[in-house]
Amino acid sequence: MDPTRPTLRAHAYALLKAILSTAVVDDEIPANPCHIRGASTSKRVKRIQPATLDELEAIVSGVPDRYRLMMLLASWCALRFGELVELRRQDVDLRAGLIRVRRGAVRAEGRVIVDTPKSEAGVRDVAIPPHLLSVVKHHLSTHVSGRNGLLFPARDGFSTMAPGTLYKVYYPARQKAGRPDLRFHDLRHTGAVLAAQTGATLAELMGRLGHATPQAALRYQHTPPPGETQPSQWLCHASLRARDLTQLLSDMGIQWTILGTTRRSSPIVLMASREGDLPTSGVSP
Repeated sequence: MDPTRPTLRAHAYALLKAILSTAVVDDEIPANPCHIRGASTSKRVKRIQPATLDELEAIVSGVPDRYRLMMLLASWCALRFGELVELRRQDVDLRAGLIRVRRGAVRAEGRVIVDTPKSEAGVRDVAIPPHLLSVVKHHLSTHVSGRNGLLFPARDGFSTMAPGTLYKVYYPARQKAGRPDLRFHDLRHTGAVLAAQTGATLAELMGRLGHATPQAALRYQHTPPPGETQPSQWLCHASLRARDLTQLLSDMGIQWTILGTTRRSSPIVLMASREGDLPTSGVSP
């Protein structure tokens, strides 16, 4: 097997070891020959540096309107690309403030396969941060048609978006943000760090990320960007960036006002997506 792909090799070894363990239980073989210590794990080849809030803001403002919510959900809700492109209007519960992840899309042999998430833990309800609710409402009313409509379809409006379609807008945006190294999946790592910095427990992180084991969730934990190492600093920075985002949201027809802060310095926001709408209030994560 290709020695330049250590993760693939580790996964293949783990699968073989599991198959042979079952064979031992079924008395098909006397012992499992797969006993190389550490062969089922691999070291991370690339050191991941999560996006700062400044960089995230730059990326969101740097993509067309129809892609902005995708950037925000990939980061603040830590959703996978395959989960995002299969989200439909019926999966979004604005009243409860939840996104119900029930399906994911993958491409194999030139075709799109839609199935349940790759693990049982992947089927989950993800809380939408209150400061994103108006953005979600704006996106649903502007870019989604029908109860079963995709939130982020291909350009034809109904097919599953291909990764290449996203990259055409994401790559220029990350370049302008000064992060040409930031993969789209790294936004999910950013979301995990954001959640941890605001006090989420390991169990809560596992549930939010859709991980079945603590080890998987811990792989998404990184040292925060320089200058934002303390939770209080991170939260205060988030509050300041919320103010900076006011203009961007106003350009999208969304009003966003910071009313104050909680005891934990988390900003309280008042949001209304259109004139005449009843505002909703909440505490951002």
